[in-house]
Amino acid sequence: REHLGQGSVQHLGCGTLRNVSANVEFAEKVVEAGGIQAIVAGMKVNSEAELVQEHGCAALWNISMGAGFEARVAAAGGIEAIVNGMLAHRSSCGVQGHGCGALWSLSWKSAERQARIAEGGGIEAIVRGMKRHKKELPVQEQGCLALFAVTSLSTHQARVC
Repeated sequence: REHLGQGSVQHLGCGTLRNVSANVEFAEKVVEAGGIQAIVAGMKVNSEAELVQEHGCAALWNISMGAGFEARVAAAGGIEAIVNGMLAHRSSCGVQGHGCGALWSLSWKSAERQARIAEGGGIEAIVRGMKRHKKELPVQEQGCLALFAVTSLSTHQARVC
């Protein structure tokens, strides 16, 4: 948090939180220590840094998926940070794949978060990422899962077509 403007520090910090949060027990500790807010802040300040965005998306995905902190990630601005990262780094397979995975996890069984993702340009970001990375299996898999979850409400289905 002390070095928000230092991309190298942020990418290493987000990368460490990504690795640690893959373990549910440690993900809870990351959340308790303010890790979600630190990740989101690092992503916002370092929007041009691809590795910050990739590791940030992956860390938010781990935190929301395994440990069940979807609402807290969304409340901290995680949805917007993920979508903005995907839009800023369209050519990055890592950002697109982890971004799609994070949006899938955040949208699962939550009409409110599905609406925020759809209204915030998330569906368009997912579709663009999938079109750009047609041969990348992780992007295609996570993109399909994200679209499946976000479009479970009929009001968002037209955005895919």
